[in-house]
Amino acid sequence: MSVTEGRELEKLHEGFRFFSYLLLFLSLYLNRLDYFTAHGIHFPAFYPLVEKLQNLGFLANVYKSKTVCLVFLAITCIGTKANKDRELTVSAIVWQVLTGLVLYWGSLILFEFFPSAYQIRRCRNRSTALN
Repeated sequence: MSVTEGRELEKLHEGFRFFSYLLLFLSLYLNRLDYFTAHGIHFPAFYPLVEKLQNLGFLANVYKSKTVCLVFLAITCIGTKANKDRELTVSAIVWQVLTGLVLYWGSLILFEFFPSAYQIRRCRNRSTALN
């Protein structure tokens, strides 16, 4: 592999990484738009763009958007140069991957059972500020 091919692959890898972070941010913002609006983190000038993004099937559904984000994150992880760690075993890798997946998908369980957790904390902060 030549030097220019290495640089081009590195730029492609950086592009995938940026796109995966962008997808994570967009899915968070679009799926929790009510939370951001309630806290004043919204831009009325971007409402037409937000409406068009919400019409995209893979961003409107939280499960689809998390799956697409996970695929792009996996692509960036596959393209990353590995560090040699002789103490790393297959069981440690499996344990880390499973823990990450449980945390990644487990956040959906928390949002299903505790959708107003942010609002409760916000109300507590207001009541303590008033006292």
